[in-house]
Amino acid sequence: MPATPLVCVVDSYGLSKTLVDAFLRHGAAVVRVQSTPEVPAAYRGPFDLSSYRDNIVHRGDLAATARAVAAHRPVAVLPGGEIGVELADALSELLGLPTNGTALSAARRDKYVMIETVGRAGVAAARQALVTDEAAVRAWHGAVGGRGARPWDVRGRSRAARAAHVSRRGCQWCGVG
Repeated sequence: MPATPLVCVVDSYGLSKTLVDAFLRHGAAVVRVQSTPEVPAAYRGPFDLSSYRDNIVHRGDLAATARAVAAHRPVAVLPGGEIGVELADALSELLGLPTNGTALSAARRDKYVMIETVGRAGVAAARQALVTDEAAVRAWHGAVGGRGARPWDVRGRSRAARAAHVSRRGCQWCGVG
């Protein structure tokens, strides 16, 4: 292990800066990896990169990004938040670092796959349906008992996705993200 261990954090935005600060307090250096060339709209604004040894922007070429990350000799690659899960899994696996691996990356990012995965593992999970239009939402809602049923939630499969808006008046279809 290098004298100063280095950790790569994929998509360190917002509150994940506290994770970066913890690594720094414990003597590790941190490289930031940005999973997309453009910063997602939800995270745009002033951003201070001075805490990071480098800022690597992934441009779709996993091998090139892995080479850039490997040049820093990290001891770990981990996501700063949900948006960085898939790239962090791919990089850590490719570089032979401790990893969750890519086999279940979707289950760590996609809420539908996540709930289906824990259900198959025998863990109690919410009833759910993967729907793509308003008619399917209405059919599923009716099948589970309508307004008298237990609370229900309509959301996109990942934080970045959007599907419908739920209010006290019920579900209003907003389109598929």
